[in-house]
Amino acid sequence: MADEPKKYDATGTDILKEAASALLNSYPGLTESIPFEDLAEYGLTFSADNGALVLTERRDITDYVRQECQFPFFVVMRMSANAAKDKAYSFLDGLGKWLCMEPTDYDKPEYPALSGNRKITRITRQNPYGTAPNQDGTQDWLLPVTINYRNEFQL
Repeated sequence: MADEPKKYDATGTDILKEAASALLNSYPGLTESIPFEDLAEYGLTFSADNGALVLTERRDITDYVRQECQFPFFVVMRMSANAAKDKAYSFLDGLGKWLCMEPTDYDKPEYPALSGNRKITRITRQNPYGTAPNQDGTQDWLLPVTINYRNEFQL
């Protein structure tokens, strides 16, 4: 069972969206850019699931706050429902492995620096999966990804 968020890191949402975009678009296996929530008839996009979530928060007696946070999102690949499904799965699986620093043919990514005292601690993913075909003959393939990060600040 996933941790329930205590609250949202509203400022972190835009920061993590930009970091996710920079990271995704630096994937060596990419042949086109991956925009945020802008999907044409065919292609790639990514979409934030809930925004940046604060999972745990600790505040010490000097009012220094340490938060463990997550930024869940999906990478979406839209293609013809008749296209080779192995292509979508293989691409998204390769992207996911690379993001999570699993063994691939590519050098491991460098996680982007975040503003403030935020720092990416790890990235996790689930396996890619296809949705039911759309009425227009396309099909969406999804890769769920979560960026885990730490946020520290003085009140």
